[in-house]
Amino acid sequence: MTPNLNINIRNILIGAIIIVVLIIGSMIYYSQFKIKTPQAKNLLAEQMDLLSDADKYAYQEQIAALIDTKNFVECNRVGDKLYKTVCVNNIALKLAEETKDISYCQRIDGKLISIQDCERQIIIPQSIKKEDIEICQKTQDQELQKECQNNFYSQLSIKKDDITVCDQSAQDQQEFCYNHFYLTTKNFAENHKDFDCDALRGDSAKSDCQKFKEISDSQSADKFFCIENMKSLVFISYCDLLIRR
Repeated sequence: MTPNLNINIRNILIGAIIIVVLIIGSMIYYSQFKIKTPQAKNLLAEQMDLLSDADKYAYQEQIAALIDTKNFVECNRVGDKLYKTVCVNNIALKLAEETKDISYCQRIDGKLISIQDCERQIIIPQSIKKEDIEICQKTQDQELQKECQNNFYSQLSIKKDDITVCDQSAQDQQEFCYNHFYLTTKNFAENHKDFDCDALRGDSAKSDCQKFKEISDSQSADKFFCIENMKSLVFISYCDLLIRR
């Protein structure tokens, strides 16, 4: 069987957290990385360019089998430093997701992929699932703690379909929580033409809502419109997503 060399490890390494890649008829999990700097991205590309397509393919096959063992020690069998890192990162992500234990995220290299991203995909969903904001404290990352806490009540209000949950959030987060609930439950994404912008809280949100309604169906509506025109926190979050629908 001829190897499918179009499955390039460069595409596997750059992007979101996890992707499923089809190789020789089997589903294999690989981590993808949010490259922190252009320099790191360039270094990664340079490292991969040192290998032939045949070598890349061989390493992909090898680490796929090693990842399935969920044993970090097995990654020591990989002869290439870059692919060894891929192996360790994947096992860490897989175990963190399966066990919901963010301690596994500390095994990630922190250069090719962010430890924060690994922890985020665990603590935020778990805090909502268990309806427990204290889960946000499991990470030592102060920025992630704040992100988890700031989003907790807005997500929980949607889950419980109860806008009064927003009253429990910090004072400076209540307006966002209320508006996020209202936009979501009233299905603003599909019904923005008939949406009552005056029902939102805060002049900025009301103004952004009206701007979006006026331009959303025009060809000039793109990500730059969002960056240049949206002022309220809730529409900064919503705009780019809705423009791309």
